[in-house]
Amino acid sequence: MSKRDITNSLFSRLFRFLSLILFKKNNSMKEITVQQLKDKLTDKGENFILIDVREDFEYMVSNNGGEHIPLSSLQSRVHTLDHDAEYAIICRSGARSANACAFLAHEGFEHVYNVKGGMKAWAAEIDPSMTVA
Repeated sequence: MSKRDITNSLFSRLFRFLSLILFKKNNSMKEITVQQLKDKLTDKGENFILIDVREDFEYMVSNNGGEHIPLSSLQSRVHTLDHDAEYAIICRSGARSANACAFLAHEGFEHVYNVKGGMKAWAAEIDPSMTVA
């Protein structure tokens, strides 16, 4: 089995796991609007972190300053995150970030918010000049 096959297999298992968690915890998922996110980013809260879970090429096209951790890398990097911090998770439209939120909640993170509408909403409501891949 090649490295690519192993990576694809791991990503597929992670995605299935996250989907199961999402369906079980869907009612308890916390959300934040892009306007609320903008306010938090402006306040520069000490314990507030924005994580962008989109792929590299999407992040390169446009981003709003979040820490880039692609969804496929989140499981291997979860140990680097602070359980006491407050996280907003963003992707293109809110689906991948919802999976990331469910995973982080399963890992014991209590202050995790899915950015409603993702970067598409950010571009529509906050920065219309932004191109979203």
